[in-house]
Amino acid sequence: MSEVTASRKMTREEYRRYRADVVEKYRIELVNSGFKESDEAEALAEAEVDRLLPKETVCEHLHIMANGQGEEVGFLWYEKRQMLETEVAFIYDLFIYESFRRAGYGRMILTYLAERSELEGFRKLVLNVFSKNTAANALYEQLGFEVLAESAGQKAMVKHL
Repeated sequence: MSEVTASRKMTREEYRRYRADVVEKYRIELVNSGFKESDEAEALAEAEVDRLLPKETVCEHLHIMANGQGEEVGFLWYEKRQMLETEVAFIYDLFIYESFRRAGYGRMILTYLAERSELEGFRKLVLNVFSKNTAANALYEQLGFEVLAESAGQKAMVKHL
């Protein structure tokens, strides 16, 4: 198994903070990618988060990730979805806390998810990434993700398990 050895569901308070933060994070990504103006980006980000994350119930597949020493290193949001003619683990968000960045935790969390997904019978990992996010794009390509499509400054990527 990978060195990311544990995950736990977010508490209600963590979830409430995450939900507010993810709207702002997504808005910034939309603006930085040139996809939307700031006011349009905010409306789109709020609508997408409202569609995907319930307001009051903690999402089942939103996890705090920890390393072998029990330190929380970031979080992962994924969901089981039917697409590409099979059940996939669709990755909505992967975030590494600042103090743990550039230490391989993004790679470890994705490896952890791939191993768990295979055990659960998933055949693919799927995600969207902004084209301008060169670090994330490089990581995904190193891990064997392939580009399915590119549009409006974003890439849809898949990794076959």
